[in-house]
Amino acid sequence: MLDNFLINTMLYKRKKKSNWSKYFLLEKLLSANENSVSNNTGDFTCDDAAELIRIYNINNLYTAYSSECFYNNEEPNRANYNKMIHPLNKSRRNPNIRLIKTLIDVILIGTLSKDNGSYFSIDPLEKFEALSNEERFDLCSYIRFCKIVSAICNIALKEWDIEKGNELIRKNALEMRKKLIPILRNTSLIFEYCININSLNENIAFEDDAQKSAIEDLYAPLPWELPQHSLQDYNNFIEKSSDTSYIEQLLLQLPDSVLLWIKAYSRDLLFNQEKFFLQLLFLLLFVSKDDLNKYVHFIPDYTLSIPKIHANNYYKNVQKLYQLPSIDFFYCFSNQQDRIDTVTYITTSLIPDISTWLKFLICNITDVQLEAAKNLYFMIFIRHKFRLKQEDSSFPADALSLLAKANPEIDDIYRICKRSPFL
Repeated sequence: MLDNFLINTMLYKRKKKSNWSKYFLLEKLLSANENSVSNNTGDFTCDDAAELIRIYNINNLYTAYSSECFYNNEEPNRANYNKMIHPLNKSRRNPNIRLIKTLIDVILIGTLSKDNGSYFSIDPLEKFEALSNEERFDLCSYIRFCKIVSAICNIALKEWDIEKGNELIRKNALEMRKKLIPILRNTSLIFEYCININSLNENIAFEDDAQKSAIEDLYAPLPWELPQHSLQDYNNFIEKSSDTSYIEQLLLQLPDSVLLWIKAYSRDLLFNQEKFFLQLLFLLLFVSKDDLNKYVHFIPDYTLSIPKIHANNYYKNVQKLYQLPSIDFFYCFSNQQDRIDTVTYITTSLIPDISTWLKFLICNITDVQLEAAKNLYFMIFIRHKFRLKQEDSSFPADALSLLAKANPEIDDIYRICKRSPFL
């Protein structure tokens, strides 16, 4: 009688639903993470990874994957990554543990993303909101049933036809009870994610712009060209720059912290800082984010030596530079109307008085770009200005050479910003 009870407990007596396929893939993903003892696993395949990426419409997983690798002191590899997510790749391979953990974070746990120096939580892509409590129980029971049948057949976890699976259980369960009872006693791995779901639908009226930006970044196609902006981007901007509504739309896409910074410090930036600093900010729009991060911590291979006669002016320049605060110092608007009013203020009182290249800069400025400019200006420009007995009024060749390593078109771009910043 006990044997009959054991077999009866293992059988699956409900119906399988067609929309369970993605949840089954997630169970395989969690199982691969639990069972992996090396960088590769056979439980979760290249096809499985590609299917999950398709289902959840994830276009920029490589950024999160790279972060996971760096966190574990590993170097991410684009070619290797492509082999793990493209089933048609001739040298395809199963996802490594870093990609598995990345998918779990993005789809089931949620991730942290950095925007303007602050971290924001991004909700998981899967919240199981489409499942009722009863269906969640049925799903987890079916997954456990598939684990039992897969163990009987000594193969990796896969979905099974219910009738065929029950037949295999009836024939083999008693002989394999020692192997199957642990599976029977443990719930499916996905169960903990199902059970913690709040079934109430949350209607969030306001969401921080930085969080929106971080969420959109996850879905954004990965740019294959290294420069953050290109000359073509600027040329396209020229054609529409006279249209106030177009400028307003670009500004409305900026995070709150950027708009607040522009409102508070744009005039100080434009009229109290040297033209060279504005030109440098503009040029930094055309290099990659990786290069910007390097420039934030750039130290030249020469010593900074300022003649005593220029010391007073030198320190005034440094003080003026560092009085300009970081963009991430600012937070967010209290309401949407304040945001709209700020954009209107920028477009009516600031934009009309500046040249096209400076408009492009205002519409695209970021905190890391500002911090990189401040450091390069301190390390290269101020030294260049005061290294001679008389102040040097030329744009430093050292700076152009450094930026040209990041973007070969930098000389052509510099010709654009040699024009006056003001109309």
